[in-house]
Amino acid sequence: MEDTLCIHPRFCGPDNAGNGGYTAGLAAAPLGPRASVTLRAPAPLDTPLTRHVTAGGVALRNGDTLIAEAVRAAPAIDLGEVPRVAPEGGPPVLGRDAHFFPRCFVCGPDRAAGDGLRIMPSASATRPGVVATRWIPDGESPGSPVPAEFVWAALDCPSGWSLFVDRATIEPVVLGRLTVHLVDAVAAGRPYTIVGWHRGQQGRKRFAGSAIVDGDRVVALAEALWIRVNAAAWVA
Repeated sequence: MEDTLCIHPRFCGPDNAGNGGYTAGLAAAPLGPRASVTLRAPAPLDTPLTRHVTAGGVALRNGDTLIAEAVRAAPAIDLGEVPRVAPEGGPPVLGRDAHFFPRCFVCGPDRAAGDGLRIMPSASATRPGVVATRWIPDGESPGSPVPAEFVWAALDCPSGWSLFVDRATIEPVVLGRLTVHLVDAVAAGRPYTIVGWHRGQQGRKRFAGSAIVDGDRVVALAEALWIRVNAAAWVA
């Protein structure tokens, strides 16, 4: 099966490419609630992309260029690992001057409410390496399910922000792989806590987790691999 989709410029991460979580969510959509997406190249904006679905998974391509590969898989994270912290309400870990991609659809401080998701976590005062924020997703009507690609997007950036807690310097990173379990529907107009936590690093690789929590119940869970990059190559 094959279809065509375009990523609207509104859903950017860097100005010239799709947000990684949003792009991954589009690639994973045919596979159901558990999937792992490896991002192979930046997703161009406002460009027809081919989504090819087979029994083995999904390939998202821009012509001959492979953008993303998706397979059925679940995060290698036990639910007990998810930090149970309240949003601190303090200043975001990445301020406006430190943000490499300030127009990111998910976490960009230059996006207005209703345009971007404005998910900008602050550091937990009680758990090192953990960030958290409150999120009330928009939707067509209160209680309506939030489309999966927006849930994937919401799980993306908070895991990345956790990499910068208690660091003296900020380094540019981009999402390399996101593995998600959509445990239950995320409802528009309902308040959630989003948490992200640092899980280690190896060379240029950074490992993190993120979750969307409703009270004490995890409704979405993600395991992320981030890659340190040269910022000049990603900022248009």
